[in-house]
Amino acid sequence: MTTTTRHRPLVLHVSLVAACALALSACNGAAAQDDETAASSASPTAPASSARATSPVATTSSVPSSSAAPSSRAAASSSAVIALDDPKKVAIKAMALFARPDEPARRWFSELRPYLEEEYAVEAEYIDPVRVPFYKIVSGPVMGGDSDNPQVATATFKTNDGLWYVELHQNDPGGDWLVGSIGSAAN
Repeated sequence: MTTTTRHRPLVLHVSLVAACALALSACNGAAAQDDETAASSASPTAPASSARATSPVATTSSVPSSSAAPSSRAAASSSAVIALDDPKKVAIKAMALFARPDEPARRWFSELRPYLEEEYAVEAEYIDPVRVPFYKIVSGPVMGGDSDNPQVATATFKTNDGLWYVELHQNDPGGDWLVGSIGSAAN
């Protein structure tokens, strides 16, 4: 004689998983609200270094001095994609993401990719981040442009390996600014 075992319906298991996921997301949402509340109630005299560590774009309003320049590792800590309508912000974000020689290659490229033109992305996919010779942005960017073509801009950064540039292109008037190349200004 054989006995058959009855299994609980799958619906109960799915319901339990859904309830757990909902509970966890509520916890994360409450923690995020607490962080936002704490950040909004912070005094305006909070140290600038804590603002730089949490928001890489916070340093874009002016060219930082060498003593106030954000480390590229701290600036790259935010993986959120920024708007591509400001060439200076795009250059800062791309350079911070580029200057991470200790980052695993796949993550390095996938986080940098949204800021690259298609042609440069094909080249950059084969860059080994270990071979990036700098890890710290000391100052910059100093923005420059092409007087004959307002849709080309260059951002020059001082790094712990000398001067490096980011060339940006805006393929359509009013369109996104994307990185066409990153290289050493010493060459």
